[in-house]
Amino acid sequence: MVTLAVSLMITVYQKWTRGGLIYLFQPCHMSAMLLIIILSGPKTHKWPHVLLNIYFHIMWGTMLALLSPDLRDYDLFFEVENFYIGTDKGFYVKHYLLILAPVYMIWSNRYVIWPVSMDVALMSFSFFALYHSAILSTMALIKGQNLNYLLMPPPGPLQAFGKWYRPVMYIFCVFLTMSRYFLIEVVIQYLPRRNIVPAQQERATSGEIKRKIL
Repeated sequence: MVTLAVSLMITVYQKWTRGGLIYLFQPCHMSAMLLIIILSGPKTHKWPHVLLNIYFHIMWGTMLALLSPDLRDYDLFFEVENFYIGTDKGFYVKHYLLILAPVYMIWSNRYVIWPVSMDVALMSFSFFALYHSAILSTMALIKGQNLNYLLMPPPGPLQAFGKWYRPVMYIFCVFLTMSRYFLIEVVIQYLPRRNIVPAQQERATSGEIKRKIL
């Protein structure tokens, strides 16, 4: 969590230096904030577990960013390095952490992992689409900034669709949301889990032992 928070703070400083704090509302930066909230939240409450299971369905955005990075405006000191690990490996620090953090949370065995569910997948995509369409689109139109490529397509295949690139992008995102069913599920099923040791034992008045599990 500390490493992710430091990386995010570096990003905040770099965006502030360039005068582009509005770009902190990009999905990847918001995902970093979401993971920090989940990691710091009390595990005895339901909301960290709910948010984590929603994140499982939308973390494909990080994978997509790693596959097709757009570095056209990254020119500040340590700006590329903040995301990049080795010129021959093609991984960005923050995006790398956005994938490692949920893997760590699965391994920690302290979060409730829901079974695959189409209802949860559609709910997660609906949250993402609502944020993307209602909030980001409004901000992009008001500020005239190409937030998450809402005003013009990114370099690549989407440019071939012209003005129809947005519907194509949303359809593609629906299929990517289903990555929870295979990519994430493989990790959930086969990743070894940490053994949880009972934190405290209390003897009840009836003589039975009650265990408080971490």
